[in-house]
Amino acid sequence: MAETHGHEAHGHDAHGHHEEGWFVKYFWSTDHKMIAKQYLLTGMLLGAVGAYFAYVFRMQLAFPNKPVPGYGLVTGADYNALVTNHGAIMIFWVAMPVLIERTCEALAGQLGDAPGSIADALALDAEARSAATRLLQHGRIGAT
Repeated sequence: MAETHGHEAHGHDAHGHHEEGWFVKYFWSTDHKMIAKQYLLTGMLLGAVGAYFAYVFRMQLAFPNKPVPGYGLVTGADYNALVTNHGAIMIFWVAMPVLIERTCEALAGQLGDAPGSIADALALDAEARSAATRLLQHGRIGAT
């Protein structure tokens, strides 16, 4: 006797959408809102590193030839490295990510904050192109 294998046997969760994992959701996201949050978090974390460098070289200026708490003795080479790295971090890893984050948020507002993501919009565009290609192949629309 043959067994029937109906749709009910699978249950609702056996097919279709599944929830993304934590890593995929937060680190491989294509959602513009999540990308904006990633930029903001990067800016905040590297801002703390840049602020620590500023603390160290300013403490060295305030108390020359004394060990800086949390760092130690600052040599001339250390001082130059701290100032240079502080500037680079604050411009390229703090100011730029925060500006990009604000741009992502503004872009989301201009696009109407539609559900989904930029990748969803690109997927819709790809579906439209494949539909047009099928119509061209079957001669239903003329090529221009």
